[in-house]
Amino acid sequence: MNKFIIIKDKEEGFILRYANTDYHKNMVYKGEDVFGGGMFDFSDDGLTMTLYGKSDDFGSPRWYDVKKTKEKIHIDEELDGITIRWFSGYDDDWNPIYLDFTDMFVFDYF
Repeated sequence: MNKFIIIKDKEEGFILRYANTDYHKNMVYKGEDVFGGGMFDFSDDGLTMTLYGKSDDFGSPRWYDVKKTKEKIHIDEELDGITIRWFSGYDDDWNPIYLDFTDMFVFDYF
């Protein structure tokens, strides 16, 4: 299953890590603090990564805690140029609501 976590590494800072794995905890290394996680999907054209849900191991992503630090989020360079968004629910007419993280966070590609 496609899962992601937000971690804070003592040396690298925040990292958005994603993988096809059974458990979120499989993506964490010793010394990393986890700021939650969830699942992800790519659009059919591969230009949008949608993050959603919560981790059974670590709970919902704590986006506010990440945002208030004003630190960059390190992310794999293969995602450079891709829109990253968070599915936050539905409006009153059942239209999906997305938050565009490309505008909200500063990403550092490695």
